[in-house]
Amino acid sequence: MQQKIQYDLKAIYCFNQKKFFNNNEVFLINFFNNLIFQQKITKQKTMQSKKQFYSLKEFQSSSLSSLTEAHLILNYNEFNDQATQNLSLALAECKNLTILILWLYSNNIKKYGVSILSNSIAKCTNLLNLNLDLGENKFGETGIQGLSSIFKNCVSLQTLDLNLSKNMLNKSGALDLGQGLSMCHSLQTLNLNICDNQIGDQGIFNLGSGIAKCVNLLTISILLQDNEIQSGASKFVSTLENCPQLNNLTLNFNKNYMENSDLEDLFFALMRLSKLKSLEILFKLRYLKTLQSQESEISKKDAQKLGCALAKFNNIQTIVLELSDFMNKQIFSLFRMNLMKTKKLVKMWI
Repeated sequence: MQQKIQYDLKAIYCFNQKKFFNNNEVFLINFFNNLIFQQKITKQKTMQSKKQFYSLKEFQSSSLSSLTEAHLILNYNEFNDQATQNLSLALAECKNLTILILWLYSNNIKKYGVSILSNSIAKCTNLLNLNLDLGENKFGETGIQGLSSIFKNCVSLQTLDLNLSKNMLNKSGALDLGQGLSMCHSLQTLNLNICDNQIGDQGIFNLGSGIAKCVNLLTISILLQDNEIQSGASKFVSTLENCPQLNNLTLNFNKNYMENSDLEDLFFALMRLSKLKSLEILFKLRYLKTLQSQESEISKKDAQKLGCALAKFNNIQTIVLELSDFMNKQIFSLFRMNLMKTKKLVKMWI
């Protein structure tokens, strides 16, 4: 092995000095050049196949135009306008992306930053799967308007994971978001996190009206914790009747002002989603406007009525409900017993 290394070094030396070579030296030089070439090819393929990036500089130095999938983990970086601009310029070169995961949680991105980022992502017209985390950036409802370019141009988008939590969104922001989502006609899976905002009853209805236009949706999962929602929950579910292929629905209403009558209206609205196979509804840690504990619990009659209503889901296979704040143990058992009458039910967690 040592002798071979010496021959290689001799071949390099001779090549640099432009000397004549014997047959053995020519063989060694060709061997060495092929080795260098293979190393370059391997390095290039490695750069092209790299998917995960943990810094903007690392992403910028990659083969952007060759990427078909990219995972950018850039949370807690406190991006200024220049950094956001640099990221946007790099994303604009990724014309062949089909999968983009971009996590920018808590980066102090403002309205301008959302707009230029969205315009760059919108140029990735082959996108099928987008996971965009803009949580806790506090760009407000005006920033939501900047996302419209993505929804308008990425017409092939099938899966969207969007985190807009803790961004001071109100009903106007929810309206803009709904209008944007209404343009995603190819969307099949929507995972949306808008918890810790202030969209209220009107906001969630505005959002639902937009989502309802995505007629190819199969799965919807929305985190709505702490959004000042009360009667709007049932109205939101009613809009989903316009999604004829909807099979899986998850809604998290934790930390909202839900009365018993609101709960009943919600469940009767759910009854009209007859094709559901999986339903998950969470109400843990709700805020009650009434102070009397007896008024905060569902009566035996109402529990039986709700259980029988849910039992009419002909296709339901999985039900997950968090109703501990609404029922005492006796009524809870009655509700569960009625629910078990569901024909195709395979999994139940209450």
